[in-house]
Amino acid sequence: LIGRVKPNKNSKPKLLISVTNTRNSCLLNNKSIASIINKLSKEFQFDIYISALKSDYDKAVNLKKNIIQDSIIKITPLLKDYIKLINSMDICFLGEGGSMHMAAALGVPQVVLFGFTSSTTWAPLSNTATVLNDKSNVNNIPTSKILDALKDKLKNIISNES
Repeated sequence: LIGRVKPNKNSKPKLLISVTNTRNSCLLNNKSIASIINKLSKEFQFDIYISALKSDYDKAVNLKKNIIQDSIIKITPLLKDYIKLINSMDICFLGEGGSMHMAAALGVPQVVLFGFTSSTTWAPLSNTATVLNDKSNVNNIPTSKILDALKDKLKNIISNES
């Protein structure tokens, strides 16, 4: 079992965004992600990590270009490296899938977007996960709702560090 890496009280929270997912209905488009993150960065200070498989590198680069603050792209072809990356984060912003279960198992707070998959059946087993869904496509979830969920998570992280 990997021990949870605790954030340094003097550092900014680390936010992981994944642009890789095999289910298109649960992957928010880059324009929406960038808009949400850009609004969030006006209120909070945090470091941004963009996770992608090699096949999605261009998607990660495109997102990085559209986010006004600097971000770091992490390509993690090995599962053990991806788990270490998730474990080093303070918050994850993910589409439904295996990543959310890894974050839940590691105790990492997360905002998870569900498409047509049942969130009742497949939601991460975690009291620090916020699940938002739209049965047809996550791109139909109001960005204000996603933004509010991320704000709540960041407020919690910041208040717990004080």
